[in-house]
Amino acid sequence: MMVASRKSDLYKGISYKFTRNAPKNVLEEASVVNSLNGLVSHETLLSYLSFVDNARDELVRLKDEDRFEDGLGYGHQDKWDFSDLDEV
Repeated sequence: MMVASRKSDLYKGISYKFTRNAPKNVLEEASVVNSLNGLVSHETLLSYLSFVDNARDELVRLKDEDRFEDGLGYGHQDKWDFSDLDEV
């Protein structure tokens, strides 16, 4: 015959998982990305930033924004070349 667990024994079935959650130094990331600009691809630069989940998708969004802003008469201050994304 099974006896129902007592409330005092319920804690025994709990498992714990601890993960580190160190704060990101975004200023340092931006400084490194800025210093590497022109040395590595834009996709690599964006992938280094912790707040960018998918560098390829971000490049596509930048390209779309650039097209939109070109129609308005102003655009990004940078001179990124999006020709490698034409097939996307």
